[in-house]
Amino acid sequence: MSLYSGKMPIKDTKDQRLGFEALFLSKYRAFFSLGYKLSRNREFTKDVIQSFFVELWEKEIWLS
Repeated sequence: MSLYSGKMPIKDTKDQRLGFEALFLSKYRAFFSLGYKLSRNREFTKDVIQSFFVELWEKEIWLS
């Protein structure tokens, strides 16, 4: 899974990207488990989690 949405500002670095992807992967299972319990739809749950992390990434980059 890639978190790159195509709108990366200049402040983005490879280390930031790798760190954020590590965060995403470390929390993904817990978020998926909770989301799947609520929706029972695997694809929807995956899309919501990825959208959440993309939005979080974009806000983090612009604020840093």
